[in-house]
Amino acid sequence: PSRGQMMLFVEHSNNQGDQLMVFFPEEEKLGVKPIKSFCDEMQKNNCSRAIMVVKHSITPFAKQAIQEMAENYKIEYFFDSELLV
Repeated sequence: PSRGQMMLFVEHSNNQGDQLMVFFPEEEKLGVKPIKSFCDEMQKNNCSRAIMVVKHSITPFAKQAIQEMAENYKIEYFFDSELLV
C-alpha cells in the first residue's frame, strides 16, 4: 500500500475518547499544506493527538505550524530513519 493508505485511527480499549491518528505523508519534505490537511482529518474524527512518520525532512514553516496548532492538537513527528531497525 502507499503511505497515504496506511493512515491509522486507534482508540484506547477502555476509553473511546482517548484517540490517536497516525499519518504517513507521501512528501519527501513535509510542508504546511499536508499538516493542515491532517488537522482537518483529525477534526472530522474528533481526535486531538497524532503522530506523523515523515520520509526525510520537515520545513521550518511546517514545524512552526505544528507549534501554532499545539493548543488544539498534539502532533508529534518522527523520521523513517529513526524508526527503522
